[in-house]
Amino acid sequence: MSFASGPFGSWALTVTSDGKLRAEAYLDLQDQELTKKLFDSFYSVREQVQADVGMDLTWERLDEKRASRIARYIEIDLDDTTSTAAACSAAVSSLTSMFNRLNTPLRDEAKHLRQAAAAARDAAEASAQS
Repeated sequence: MSFASGPFGSWALTVTSDGKLRAEAYLDLQDQELTKKLFDSFYSVREQVQADVGMDLTWERLDEKRASRIARYIEIDLDDTTSTAAACSAAVSSLTSMFNRLNTPLRDEAKHLRQAAAAARDAAEASAQS
């Protein structure tokens, strides 16, 4: 389930192929270079982010792909209702903490990176025309 998409990508809850529940900020600015810059800017302060969120996170740059992700993985047994309920509760709590700490900064930094890239393109075009 993906939701709250914005200039940085989107928030999502997914069940992975290896049977874990993933709460994530999926970073995708539709441009690999900008996405990696966004990821790197948050990765550089990951200890503070994790302290603010109150949990360890998994930082996946995904160099071979356009996107990257910041996630928390939670064990889940879909055949056990007790496990499923506990995992869902943990995922909602994790995603809420991540969203509260990261949503606005991710949106702001993504906008800044896009504006800087557009300004650089405009300057290069102007220089080429001169």
